[in-house]
Amino acid sequence: MKFIETIHSRLVWNKEQISRLRIELLTSDTPLAIVKLIYGYEQQNLALSFVLERAGE
Repeated sequence: MKFIETIHSRLVWNKEQISRLRIELLTSDTPLAIVKLIYGYEQQNLALSFVLERAGE
């Protein structure tokens, strides 16, 4: 269960970072870098969600 809790915690943290970065994107001088960070967090979330789904089976 600790494994699943850790993954879930990471998903929540990533989503918070994505929200923060989207706000920062509005005023950023380096929008491409922020878009790449957002993409990275979204890809991590896809992978983590897949692992959670498989662990639930």
